[in-house]
Amino acid sequence: MIRRILLLFILIGVTSCSTGGRFSRKLDSPRFQDQKSFVRIIEKDLKEHKYLDVEEGVESFIKNYPVSAYYPTVLLYWSYALIRTSRYSEAVEKIEKMMAASEGHNPLYVAEGYYLLGQCYEGLGKTSEAVSAFLDAELRQEHLLLEVRVAELPARLAAGYLRSGQYKEAQRYYQKAEKGLIKVRRKIKDSNQLARIYYKMGSLGPIKIESKNFENNVRAFEKSQSYLLMSVELKGDYWSPRASDDLIGTYNKIWSAIESVKIDEKNEDQILARLNQQKRQREMASYVISLANYFEVANTPNPKIKIYNRISKVVQNYKEKAELLLVQPTVREENTEAAKKLDALKREGKIKGVGAPFEVKPKLPRRLPGKKEKN
Repeated sequence: MIRRILLLFILIGVTSCSTGGRFSRKLDSPRFQDQKSFVRIIEKDLKEHKYLDVEEGVESFIKNYPVSAYYPTVLLYWSYALIRTSRYSEAVEKIEKMMAASEGHNPLYVAEGYYLLGQCYEGLGKTSEAVSAFLDAELRQEHLLLEVRVAELPARLAAGYLRSGQYKEAQRYYQKAEKGLIKVRRKIKDSNQLARIYYKMGSLGPIKIESKNFENNVRAFEKSQSYLLMSVELKGDYWSPRASDDLIGTYNKIWSAIESVKIDEKNEDQILARLNQQKRQREMASYVISLANYFEVANTPNPKIKIYNRISKVVQNYKEKAELLLVQPTVREENTEAAKKLDALKREGKIKGVGAPFEVKPKLPRRLPGKKEKN
């Protein structure tokens, strides 16, 4: 219980940052005081979002104390810093070392490690690996903080399943997240803490959106944007602006994916290729309109929140672009090469067009068997 409370201090950034409760009482001896002071400085930098200072501090700590009981703790801090600066591959390495050093005697760090690995794999675009890591964290959920266990983790699992096309599982975990969020709101009243929780529930990492994975990613974002907007509305010092940036960045990626739908250059019939491109862009644009409508219905604009108004303008801009795309003149199918060849055959009389009158052939003399023709 003590270790769980202290990990909560790390996550929400409180000022009382004593790490002595995580370890044996032997660490209270004078020879450990320098190490404890060192760890508190790193912890303070993490709280103040000074991530480069965290990295420098951990590297210096490991250099000065190559063998230390605080080794898993400083690696955990380093992992947080790397994740928040989107250095996911490096974070995976540090998390795995931290988990190896904690295995067998610190289940809290192991459970947290799996949760962090899931976030890293999300950032690296490895959805199946992310879901697997989150499921490993779920197996150890009794060692996770309440908000992670009942809200953040189910929401991220739901998004992962949705991006993988497993809609029933996604719906099941979204329902768990919504129920868990009720428990969290009853317990936590601080707006900065809630802003962080909503952000973690809605974060999808730096997802790569393309035509081939467009629908599932957009479906996941449709639900996630509501959590991110809840974070924005709380006006938290750090997490609300991050939620705003994620929202705007994802809408930018969605529209970029629409614009980047390419014409099939290998298709000899370039008009047909252009028609196929236009059809695909229109399909994708309809999702943007749906997202924008969901945004408008789920949230009431608040003129007092400047960040919110900035997001609203971006969403409205893309909605208007999508609507314009849908009403653009359609590439005429009759201008394709196949249509031209068909039209040429019609003109030559080799085939009849749709609705053309039946051809009346001249009657030929017919002979019945066993009868002679009359002269």
